[in-house]
Amino acid sequence: MYGRVRALCRSTPSLSAAALRLRALPRQEQLGTRQLHPGAAIVWGVPRRGSSCKGLHYSRGKIHAHAGSSGEGMAASSESDRQGAPDGEESQEVSSQTSSRGLDELPFNSEYNNRLVISYEGTEYCGWQLQREGVKTIQGELEAVLMKVLKEDRVTLAVQAAGRTDAGVHARHQVAHFRTKREVADEARLQASLNGLLPPDIRVLEMRRANKYFHSRYSSLGKIYHYHINNRLVRDPFCRRLALHVRHELDVQALMDGAQRFVGTHDFAAFRNMTSDSKSKQKGTVRTIYRFDVVEEPYGIRLEVEGNGFLYKMVRNMVGTLLWVGRGRLTPDDVTRLLEGKDRSQCPPGALPHGLFLHQVHYPSHLLL
Repeated sequence: MYGRVRALCRSTPSLSAAALRLRALPRQEQLGTRQLHPGAAIVWGVPRRGSSCKGLHYSRGKIHAHAGSSGEGMAASSESDRQGAPDGEESQEVSSQTSSRGLDELPFNSEYNNRLVISYEGTEYCGWQLQREGVKTIQGELEAVLMKVLKEDRVTLAVQAAGRTDAGVHARHQVAHFRTKREVADEARLQASLNGLLPPDIRVLEMRRANKYFHSRYSSLGKIYHYHINNRLVRDPFCRRLALHVRHELDVQALMDGAQRFVGTHDFAAFRNMTSDSKSKQKGTVRTIYRFDVVEEPYGIRLEVEGNGFLYKMVRNMVGTLLWVGRGRLTPDDVTRLLEGKDRSQCPPGALPHGLFLHQVHYPSHLLL
């Protein structure tokens, strides 16, 4: 396979030279069909991580240990990986940016692509991202079950998700994909087997064979997040793990006015937490928010934000600022001022993770079988 890819690069001008890196086209500003690069099929696999972490990483289907690694399990490559990208807000998000990946870092030892839709309560987990041995993560639980049922190794499976949610963050419709050497003959049976072995707070809602060009992260056109606020004097005990309790009454109209200041294409540098991931620092901070709605519910308030991509902790930082607006400590005009200032140190702290849900991920229809 490597020989065929190199031959293709030599014979195709668009893939030549400096060319042994694939580049995903920028996403369109509105949700819709995206044209795919001829080589976009080669985007699966576990990317080789930075060398700053202690632990292991994959490259060309091999496992490498960093100096100082204290365990034999997988470890995240950076602080952002160890945290998973909170809120599903990817520290290496490429939604409106150009991304690239070296062909020498991609495994070609599996033939079939498969898509999962997963729902989970993230309270008991240290985020989505696989970490060192002994640390509970959503990816770790899912991979362990897939390896047991399918008899495939972790490198072959190359499980990846649309959003690497942080510790305590939940998902209603997380999307992941994995690779297999053999075609999955009975998708419904595999889904039932996975749900029979997974912990009760993780469920596979859908299992489908995927288009060979589909990648849960890089094919995404946009995401929707919900943030739940239990705005009552006395906290509802049934919401304690799934909603932020705010005992002070919030001004709903001020929340609505403040939320609208985020809508549109802006530089969200003021609402991004810095990471130790050098690659994420090189990417821009301009994102497009399509809508930011404030919905009143019987137990409080639900914030719904939809955009083409989100920076590291961007959703929680926006919510934290809106909470100050709702309490009268800031005005909606202050939201605009903070956006234009691009200074994270001038913004209120971010909201806690347990009220956040990854609600939905958008993909081009032609990639969904």
